[in-house]
Amino acid sequence: MDQLEISKQQTLLDKAIKKRQAGNDLYSFDDVFTETYKVLEVPKELLIVIHQMTLVGYQKKIGSLFPPCALPLWRTMSGVMVCEWRHWFCDRTPVVARFYPEHGVTLEWARNYTQLSYLILQNILTAEGEMCDDVQSLAKCLGIKDIMKVVGIWEDHGDDPAAFISHHSFRSNLPQSCYNDDLRSYNGDFPTDRGTTDDLKRTCSFELHNRFMGGKPVLDVRQRIRSSDESPPWLMCDKQLDVFNDLQAAGDLAAAWMSLCSSGWNYGDAKQALLSLAGTINDYRFKVLAENWCSLPFPDDVRY
Repeated sequence: MDQLEISKQQTLLDKAIKKRQAGNDLYSFDDVFTETYKVLEVPKELLIVIHQMTLVGYQKKIGSLFPPCALPLWRTMSGVMVCEWRHWFCDRTPVVARFYPEHGVTLEWARNYTQLSYLILQNILTAEGEMCDDVQSLAKCLGIKDIMKVVGIWEDHGDDPAAFISHHSFRSNLPQSCYNDDLRSYNGDFPTDRGTTDDLKRTCSFELHNRFMGGKPVLDVRQRIRSSDESPPWLMCDKQLDVFNDLQAAGDLAAAWMSLCSSGWNYGDAKQALLSLAGTINDYRFKVLAENWCSLPFPDDVRY
């Protein structure tokens, strides 16, 4: 990293620290995560479109607490949070996920921001009900050039992500949302219910489920893994603080992070744990994320 980039990231970190220390009540994702969006290079054009999408129920107001691996982009009318789902200290690929606070589960929706742009356009077409000037304008902002092809896909399949299974931006890197039930041909690294012991070491509890049936998540895999002697400690408990402290003390930062991103925390303890973890590494991006996440407008006893 060159000196100019270091200087930019230090400036963002300084702003994030001042924001946390000020203790202001910040109630939108934009207010809290401005610096993280910049340091992690979330596409500006995408954020512009998201901000315009109240028509399809994209909300920026923070509704509920979420783990620090989730960088929120918007919240739906039903409370589902669409976010960049990023794990640190391991070789997991950042993806776009849908996090369901009510159920404590997350689903991979897109493998990258290009795929997310196409899924957003599907949503917009469904909301508008037809091709129109607004749809064209938003598609241009998102950088989508094959808009008429997308319109044809939407006319045939509606807003089902599986409609893009043959699209050039999806077919060689399909997200889990493009599969119905059988994930055997899925080749991404977002966890599935067939995970091995090694896979579980790179998995947080919110990723353990068999997706949804009848509108509710199937959590039997979570219970099965919890009762296995081969499971990592953060997948076997409901109280994470002691687990985190032991893992961090042992120098296993990847495992400590997975503990921090699993259920079983109150916000007060999680803030201290995240700031402690950020203090152990020389990564401005992670430090900015930590400071921003610790500025969320929740009392210390709120849990995730």
